[in-house]
Amino acid sequence: MKTRVTAQDRVLDSLSAYAAAQVTEHLAQALHHARATLDSGVQPRQWELLPEGLRGPARAQARQYRQGTGKIHAGRARHPGHAG
Repeated sequence: MKTRVTAQDRVLDSLSAYAAAQVTEHLAQALHHARATLDSGVQPRQWELLPEGLRGPARAQARQYRQGTGKIHAGRARHPGHAG
């Protein structure tokens, strides 16, 4: 039984890490697009064509947003009477 639970925990950890990486990547792309459009008013370069070094700042910002959102959700979970 313990072996099964441990295996399930590994699967859940793996899925969670994958989902977090996907959310971060999609949010980084959206941030890049929004920032480039707002700054210059022109269509930004496609995310896929950007050098890896130019993707890093958007990914870092996306991770900060994702971590902040997680804290908000954790706070709501501690207050079950909170609607939302």
